Amino acid sequence: MVVQIGRRDRESYLKPDGWLATLCKTLFGFEQVTRLADPRLEALRMLVIALGRRHPRPAIFKAALAAGITRQQIDFLVDRQGLR
Repeated sequence: MVVQIGRRDRESYLKPDGWLATLCKTLFGFEQVTRLADPRLEALRMLVIALGRRHPRPAIFKAALAAGITRQQIDFLVDRQGLR
């Protein structure tokens, strides 16, 4: 399911908050929550977004590996799921 969610999510989820989001968070204390509750699933989602949009940043790979996603799982996503 997380892979399917990541395939549909926008590339903007990979970018840090813009100035408007930062302003709203500072002034009003609210922010748009777009993260999954489980850090491992969130790292997988970010990885799928990056791979699907052709933006595989090293930081995203490091975060995925740190969250417990193995290199074999990443290779599976790239090879079998068509995320090149």
